[in-house]
Amino acid sequence: MKPLIILSEPLPAATATSLPSDSTLLLRAEACLMLHQPDQYAWLTQHSGECLVLADDATARGVRSGSQDFHLITMDEMVDLTLTHQPVISW
Repeated sequence: MKPLIILSEPLPAATATSLPSDSTLLLRAEACLMLHQPDQYAWLTQHSGECLVLADDATARGVRSGSQDFHLITMDEMVDLTLTHQPVISW
């Protein structure tokens, strides 16, 4: 089972207005894990993961769906995944 990375906090305003591509979200996830959860980042680099982003947050910032780098989910889906899917990396 591959890990899920859930971006569950809003992107900073400066980042939100200057996203050069969808892959920026995945890079931000990796950077956040490197800084705040190095053990999980080390584990993640050895496994393929899937990056999930809250749809409301992405829509508010004009980030389009259908990317190969991430998938949009609702808050209800995030709760369900957090309760039923292991491992989940979120912040």
